[in-house]
Amino acid sequence: MNKNRIINLTCFALGLVLNALGIRLIVFADFGTYPIDGVAIAFHNMFGLTVGTWLNIDSIVLVLAAALIVKKKPDFYCFGVSILFGLLYDAWTVLLFDKISLYEISVGLRAVLFISGAVINAVGASIYLCPGWPVSALDNLMLSVRDRFKLSLQKSRLLMEAGIALLAILLGGPLGLGTLILVLLFSSVLEIIHNYMLKKYKAVIKPGIHSSDPVH
Repeated sequence: MNKNRIINLTCFALGLVLNALGIRLIVFADFGTYPIDGVAIAFHNMFGLTVGTWLNIDSIVLVLAAALIVKKKPDFYCFGVSILFGLLYDAWTVLLFDKISLYEISVGLRAVLFISGAVINAVGASIYLCPGWPVSALDNLMLSVRDRFKLSLQKSRLLMEAGIALLAILLGGPLGLGTLILVLLFSSVLEIIHNYMLKKYKAVIKPGIHSSDPVH
């Protein structure tokens, strides 16, 4: 295995692990989740199965929606990435969060966990996007909205999140003040961190290997 492939694999795997940890911290802090996680948690509360399983089911719908928007065949590689994410989410739950009671944690510490989760989530997403490999179903939908309607990444994310948030609210998902903060700020934070990470990535990768473009 050559150096480029090792770097790409490391970025992809590390990014997904951090992404899942960040999301799980946000959910655990209980200030409000991302809309898509709110949908999965609502289905979990109604029908059982793990949240990670519902994230996988939701990803099928997102992959199909992205395909309709750009009028192309569904990119089921993105579904594979989402399966990995769902498994990592459930793994973090079993390894760490099932052992901690939310009611034993102060509001101040929960706020720290929420902020930490948001930052870790953005860093993870920024890292795993660098190699230009298949993205998650949610990120694929975001990029499809961007390409179809010629919007910035930030506007595409806001439009997508607004639609999913409406569904989460109708289903009774755990949205809150934290949701509003995440929806309004995540894209800007992701844009800054990803462009920084991409510069670092290109500094160590050999020429000729594919990588994602800077976020606009």
